[in-house]
Amino acid sequence: MTALGRTHFAWTGGASNPAAKSDTPEVGFAQSRRGSHLGMLASVLEMKDMDTSEALRIIQALADGVDPHSGEVFPEESPYQHPQVVRALFRAIEALKRVEATQRRQQDLPEKAGQAWDAQEDERLCEGFDQGLTIRELAQQHQRTPGAIQSRLEKLGKQTPRSNP
Repeated sequence: MTALGRTHFAWTGGASNPAAKSDTPEVGFAQSRRGSHLGMLASVLEMKDMDTSEALRIIQALADGVDPHSGEVFPEESPYQHPQVVRALFRAIEALKRVEATQRRQQDLPEKAGQAWDAQEDERLCEGFDQGLTIRELAQQHQRTPGAIQSRLEKLGKQTPRSNP
């Protein structure tokens, strides 16, 4: 079993596993405690330098019963026409769409989103707030989200905490 990030791939079936019910090799995915299938998909795509939209296009073609390279329809006896394989491909498509949406959201985030605050940045934030800068202006200045600015100001005692309805 080869470790890829926090998720492992295992080959099952085929000649390497005589106890398997089928001679067709299948890929099994074992999820570690901290890993996720979505994270595994993202890791595999990053490792192979494949664009998520390209992977999505290929898997969609396979799910539609079409060879993604030649455009030919797979014969009825093809493994890609088996109902369980088609279902698995559609699950992969759903996961890739979530990966793609996550990648888009991450691209839209400010540069310092999610990074730790240091004392100097806290001081600059307080100074800007005391000068009357808006949350939006502070967010742009600090390259963070408005929610991060609001939360930090609350933590620093510059604003009262928002109430949760």
